[in-house]
Amino acid sequence: MKKIALLSLSLLMAPAMASAQSAETGPPTAETGPPAPSAAMIRMHEQLEQAHLQVRSQILGALTAAHRTLLANVVGGLAISPSPNIEAAAKELDAALSPQESRAILDAEASFHAQMRAAMQALEASGDAPKHGPPPNESRPRRTPDAGFTLIRTALGFGGPMRPHGL
Repeated sequence: MKKIALLSLSLLMAPAMASAQSAETGPPTAETGPPAPSAAMIRMHEQLEQAHLQVRSQILGALTAAHRTLLANVVGGLAISPSPNIEAAAKELDAALSPQESRAILDAEASFHAQMRAAMQALEASGDAPKHGPPPNESRPRRTPDAGFTLIRTALGFGGPMRPHGL
């Protein structure tokens, strides 16, 4: 949560800092860095952050009390393990969940990703999307979504907007 707060604060402060910097040094260069995010980009980030909080609440709310405790124990075990096995932990969680819990978790995650795609498409349509290189290589194998893995990513705070997707 601290990372989220710092990122949000830095995004909110960036326009003011960039304005002051550009007034002093002129247009951005390799030394001054990229231009500040646009207002549309900041709005999109705020919208996705809100969506991430909602999906986290939905995912954790789909669990029984016993499964929330199991999740806490599994994540705690990963945290203190000298060689954490995330795959095994995800399988343990996935096996313990009821079909209704699994479906609710996967549906919430799919909804979040649909919101993310829609927000990015709207930003691109507005012309305020950052310029990136070619699209990522889609030939790499994609992970089949499973509820156990989604729970671990949710508990660890990964997978939402502006977060690493290593998990």
